[in-house]
Amino acid sequence: MKSFKMHMTLDILIPTYNRIEFLKKNINLLKAYLDDENVSQSVNIIISNNCSTDSTKVILEQVLQGCRSFKVYNQSENIGLENNALLCLKKSTADYVMYLGDDDYLTKDYILKVLDKIKNNDIAMIIPSFHLIDTNGKRKGVLGRDTDLPDKLYTAGEKTCIEMSLKCHQLSGVTYRRHGLYDKYVKSKLSTLYPFIYWGCISSIEGNVWHLTENPVLVTQVEQTKKDWGYGEDGLLIDKIKCFYHAFPENILLRHKLEMKALSIQGIGLLKYLKKSVRAYFKVFSILRESVYVTNQTKKKTYFLSVLNPIIQVKTASIIIFRKGRAYLKSFGS
Repeated sequence: MKSFKMHMTLDILIPTYNRIEFLKKNINLLKAYLDDENVSQSVNIIISNNCSTDSTKVILEQVLQGCRSFKVYNQSENIGLENNALLCLKKSTADYVMYLGDDDYLTKDYILKVLDKIKNNDIAMIIPSFHLIDTNGKRKGVLGRDTDLPDKLYTAGEKTCIEMSLKCHQLSGVTYRRHGLYDKYVKSKLSTLYPFIYWGCISSIEGNVWHLTENPVLVTQVEQTKKDWGYGEDGLLIDKIKCFYHAFPENILLRHKLEMKALSIQGIGLLKYLKKSVRAYFKVFSILRESVYVTNQTKKKTYFLSVLNPIIQVKTASIIIFRKGRAYLKSFGS
């Protein structure tokens, strides 16, 4: 592999593990985009192979032979999801970084739009819309996340933090101004599966945020019939709330608002615990009350939320159905 191009405007970061078929498709797409000099002059791709047990290492060497825009780091042992994502960030020298799941796909138009928005270095974060696809690349449903909304610029501040930071849980296409991100995370001593939410919190306070919706990222959704869909006993809510705790240790009111936003977003998902048992459902709220990371204001409200959540979600579901129906009708006219 030829020498890696140094300092660029944007580094695309791809942590990977045992998904070579998806990753190979992703790399071929990115290589095609790099044929456009507007992309190739501004973008590098960093891949961290987390000691994959499949053919990832060998195939990467083959398909990236002579590609100066790619840099691959092969781990000698599995360092975990969080550390693999952090390593990609640590190796970056670009002004901005964009995370990309190894089985998710960008469009060239989205990359070009991101490059246009960050050219003056006055944007702290960019969040995309997305469509869900299956493992064969077929789109699932008419309406993705935020695909029916217009592009919008959000002004830095707490309101934007509450509105946008939790969207970073889906990492692909999320772009951050890189300076200080790694050091702040390490200094915070936070450990979570969602460092992207932590960076979303601090970035939305420090600078303006673009929500780019016109060129959705394609996010692969794998059927999880054999996987514990609930992610433990709390739906990983504590992992998200830890991000708020470490980002704003002194701002209790903002943390409370973020916690309530997280509960609102995840409310429908929490209802699935009822399929296990009523006890499992109420256990989620018990875990929240016992956590040192959750504000007292939120803890007090969990008693009411546990009872009202099913009612609230009926209203939420009706709104979602309306939006999907509207998008479906629009699809006939396009």
